[in-house]
Amino acid sequence: MVRLIHSIPDLFNDSDLDRVELYIGRTGCTPRHVKGRWKIHRDEKDHEYALVAIRCPTDRIVRWEGMMVKILNRLKSRGRLCVRNAEGSGGGGRVADTDDSVVYITWRLKRRSKLTIPTRKDVREIAADLVEYGASSNPKITSQSIQKALDPITRVKSEKTDTEWHDNHG
Repeated sequence: MVRLIHSIPDLFNDSDLDRVELYIGRTGCTPRHVKGRWKIHRDEKDHEYALVAIRCPTDRIVRWEGMMVKILNRLKSRGRLCVRNAEGSGGGGRVADTDDSVVYITWRLKRRSKLTIPTRKDVREIAADLVEYGASSNPKITSQSIQKALDPITRVKSEKTDTEWHDNHG
């Protein structure tokens, strides 16, 4: 997820993370579900772009989305968010009646603003806060595993993944 967010500016010729305002949500893993959520974000939030970040069994999706939103909220409260603004429902709303669901990201570009990159100390403290949340559903989730997963947020320029526009984009 972190590498996907860091890679969003690479989809544009002249952009940077300080222009990205994003939303993280979940929905059923069908074209109708995904298209419906994306249309709502376009109409209500003026978000112009979207991608699917994670696909997993529906019984796990609320926990995945909740963890991602908690991470963003903790970074935001510390003034260490790597994007201009981010929000998410954090597990609110009805769970889809499908075998699989997705966590998606929608976003728009705004004017640039100054960013403060999170430090490894921020990552350690956030991981400690999240251990109890993650451990309730999976005892293998430790502070160290969360730290390892979050460490790329301390290196926004180098920790990216391959991201491309869909053939039907535009």
